[in-house]
Amino acid sequence: NANWRDRWGQTPLLRAAWAGEFVPNQGHADCASLLLKLGADANVKDPDRVSALHWSAESDNLPVLKLLADAGARLDATDKRGLTPLMLASWRGHLRSARELLRLGCDPSVEDKDGDTAASLAEMYEHGDVVRLLADWSKNSHGASAKFKAPVQMDGDDDVHFLEQMKMDVFLPQQSDQARSLNPIGGHSSNVYPVTEPQGHCVVVNIENYDPESNFSRREGSNLDVRRVKTLFKSLGFKNALKPFAGQEIFWELSNYARGDHSQFGTFVCFLMAHGTKGAIYGSDGQYQSLKELLSLFQPSKCRGLERKPKIFFTQACRGADGEHLAEPAPEVQHDGNVPVRNSLYSPNESDFLICYANTEDSPAYRDPNNGSIFIQTLCDVIEEQYETEFLEDMILEVNNRVTNRPIQGGDGSFYQAVVEKTGCLSKKVSFNPHMASLSNLALMGDIRRLQLLANRGNVNRRDRWGQTPLLRAAWGGESGPNPGHKDCASLLLKLGADANVKDPDGVSALHWSAESDNLPVLKLLADAGARLDATDKRGLTPLMLASWRGHLRSARELLRLGCDPGVEDKDGDTAASLAEMYEHGDVVRLLADWNSQQTGRDRYSEDHVDTDDDLVEEEDHSESNRSRASSAKRNFVRQKSAAPVGTLKRPEMYRSSTSFMNRSLPVSFRHYPVKDPQGHCLIISIEHYDPGSHFTNRTGSELDVERVESLFASLHFKVTVKRDLTAPQIFHEMSRIAKFDHSDYGTFICFLMAHGTKGAIYGRDGQFHQIKDLISLFKPNICKGLDGKP
Repeated sequence: NANWRDRWGQTPLLRAAWAGEFVPNQGHADCASLLLKLGADANVKDPDRVSALHWSAESDNLPVLKLLADAGARLDATDKRGLTPLMLASWRGHLRSARELLRLGCDPSVEDKDGDTAASLAEMYEHGDVVRLLADWSKNSHGASAKFKAPVQMDGDDDVHFLEQMKMDVFLPQQSDQARSLNPIGGHSSNVYPVTEPQGHCVVVNIENYDPESNFSRREGSNLDVRRVKTLFKSLGFKNALKPFAGQEIFWELSNYARGDHSQFGTFVCFLMAHGTKGAIYGSDGQYQSLKELLSLFQPSKCRGLERKPKIFFTQACRGADGEHLAEPAPEVQHDGNVPVRNSLYSPNESDFLICYANTEDSPAYRDPNNGSIFIQTLCDVIEEQYETEFLEDMILEVNNRVTNRPIQGGDGSFYQAVVEKTGCLSKKVSFNPHMASLSNLALMGDIRRLQLLANRGNVNRRDRWGQTPLLRAAWGGESGPNPGHKDCASLLLKLGADANVKDPDGVSALHWSAESDNLPVLKLLADAGARLDATDKRGLTPLMLASWRGHLRSARELLRLGCDPGVEDKDGDTAASLAEMYEHGDVVRLLADWNSQQTGRDRYSEDHVDTDDDLVEEEDHSESNRSRASSAKRNFVRQKSAAPVGTLKRPEMYRSSTSFMNRSLPVSFRHYPVKDPQGHCLIISIEHYDPGSHFTNRTGSELDVERVESLFASLHFKVTVKRDLTAPQIFHEMSRIAKFDHSDYGTFICFLMAHGTKGAIYGRDGQFHQIKDLISLFKPNICKGLDGKP
């Protein structure tokens, strides 16, 4: 919908006219031209009654200004303050836009609510060239003198006057023929935590003022963090809570929240901002509270309402060493016998947590008294910019990227660098996008339970920002593929009045989507509901053509049985048969040839051939190679559902250096670590056999892990080194040796440590332990220069 408004009341045309913080370019004019052709309202206004012509005049976006005028935009439209486009151009000193508006017929004598005119505003802000233009124009009775009709050549670039920074909606790139992701964060319900409305509780624990006897200083600037967090999370649909606490009060207050009713909420978020030390934060009385104890309050065994739901903790506190040393570790307990069967009703206490720290262990957290904490402010920046398109884990990567590349100057003039650390055991992806609770996204995930709760309260034919309806989403099934929930969702939506012939902006119907994704149950439902079998999209493709191109034998057969015409041609002259042949789907080619050669083909397939479960399995196996070939095809008139083919492990570029193995697009601002060939070193240290005097059992089966890892990372173009059965000193020596290598030609270092272990340490073959922290420190930039700035 070209006139759809975002959360700030802006439409795409208003955005193109403004051009944001960038200098207007030809791309903005091309976008505006396309939007106007698609029906965008040339006279649209934002909530402040600022029109697209206002925006183009204020940002000196001359090409868009001309397009809007040609499209019939009202030249002397006024905003809430009575300002016209000519007044804004004059106030900003944009000579070109002011001249063009005068030439088009704008009235320079109009006054705003303060009695100012375009001339008085130009004079007020000392734009002499515009003042002279307006004065000269007023002297001419006709105003459209020929001397102003020709464009004026400018010597050099004009000064660019930027608008004050404004919150910008996150826009997705124009959907292309090659990439057709309906929702950047859409997905199957099995890999995304459900988003609810409201989303959940956001508890902010901030200790700004400390008791005099606590010997802690006041945390100046932390109130700015609180204000920012509250505003942001309230806008995201969270319920806020805030209190200053003494040490013991922190425990009891969070305990009360843990005992609350969370059954209607999907997420719990907690900010802990205070002075701190290793593993603890200090209350206003100077007493410390263990973070481990606070987190334990929300474990499934104690907080049933948050079981299998994400529990997110953001900590802004120092984590300096408290002088304690690691005691002699106890040996790992070896469990013999059968592995217990997992109870599906039970969740491990550590599951579904994410803890994100402003700093690494044994280091301080930084806070600017005038601007707030570096971590909290950056976190809010990134969430505001990316919550609609990115998952939380990816946003935290971006936070770390920005914080790491933003050195902090201390009071002594020295510069410091912070590193954000996250840990946890999430089992799914976390989204803060409240729109994920919409009918469209619930249908996309096949979440019939929540769709049933919300469907009666919403419009089942309502389009989302990409022009998709819930039924279109259910028919596609997302990148994870169709599941039984999609059929249930489609059935419910059709019963509630969803249009079976609905199409998206590309003319693609629900039946197209079900055929392209081989969503056979939904395809049958749509046909029964009266969906047009030979409907075509903008390129003339029918559902049968899409099923044939994808090699979906089941869907192609069903569409033929229902009465689809295999002789229809698209705009390039292709038929279903030629597309199947082009992409080497032999089984579909034979089906269509047989169908065409038989006068009674429809009767034979509809009456005699009945799919059995065995048939379907055989068909899937038979066409597997054909499907894989089709997925990598790049014919320009066919849309692919994913951003890029998945590829094989033998291609080193598929190992994504964002340390995410997913082939998802990341925001433009995200910096990828460079990928090289060979990629780097992969060190595997495996202790399978222990000395008799160590009191440890052998780690039977460990060699299977070694073989698997060695084979995998060799195929990813890593130089793999395997060391087996080392003593504790030998482990340290080997890692020191690798750290001293020349890593300048490599992009990544990977290390697998497989042994008996205890908290913070692993045991060598001799039963002696070595702290993991000491091993990791060998690869810090000040010791291992070759891996500086590399993962």
